[in-house]
Amino acid sequence: MSDTILSLENISVTFDGFKAIQNVSTKIRQGELRFFIGPNGAGKTTLLDVICGKVKPVSGSVVFKGRKILKKKENEIVNIGIGRKFQVPSVFASLTVYENMQLSCAPRKTLLNSLLGRETPCEKEAIGKVLVKTGLADYKNEIAGTLSHGQKQWLEIAMLLVTGHSLLLMDEPVAGMGRAETDKTGELLREVSKTCSIIVVEHDMEFVRNFASSVTVLHEGKVLCEGPMEKVQNDPRVIDVYLGRGGEVDA
Repeated sequence: MSDTILSLENISVTFDGFKAIQNVSTKIRQGELRFFIGPNGAGKTTLLDVICGKVKPVSGSVVFKGRKILKKKENEIVNIGIGRKFQVPSVFASLTVYENMQLSCAPRKTLLNSLLGRETPCEKEAIGKVLVKTGLADYKNEIAGTLSHGQKQWLEIAMLLVTGHSLLLMDEPVAGMGRAETDKTGELLREVSKTCSIIVVEHDMEFVRNFASSVTVLHEGKVLCEGPMEKVQNDPRVIDVYLGRGGEVDA
């Protein structure tokens, strides 16, 4: 049985005649921590938009767990197990960490019902485990708006984890973090990838080198190179179009 959880086949996207993505194909394995890297405008975030249903390609197919999902709406894609985290943390700043987690457990309830209704034992247990995993257990009663930037990022990751998604899409999750918080985030994603596949769009090459299972390099909407970081960082084409423009690497 194949261990592929997501398959992109010949994806092409155009915006007013501009070819943002051109015949991109790649496969994501179960339990993989995959990084998409490349120059600005290479098509990285657009690919995430395609996977989550925000952008519809002009051609190609997206298969998740053996099901074609291109015709599904964004909310339908979330409900079948694909979650997304954007660069800027999206949490309810005036609520506590725990209340944010409660809302994630009950996406179909109203805000008021989620906060006033009783959580099930399973929800309570799931929230507790995720808060421990993300290092937020001691902050569960803190107002989310008072957290550090890194903690807000971890809270949003926690809010995705508690829903039980099988695939997480993350757009620059360590942007604005110091090195210690960046490394802690990498360790968290590595731990999460044991039970949930993750795709990360990232520019921090040290972060990529330290934590990627594999890397896809995009350039001008096409896959330029794909494989382990050691292969990618030594590819002359990658050095020429990306690493040599500021993505410094210790070859």
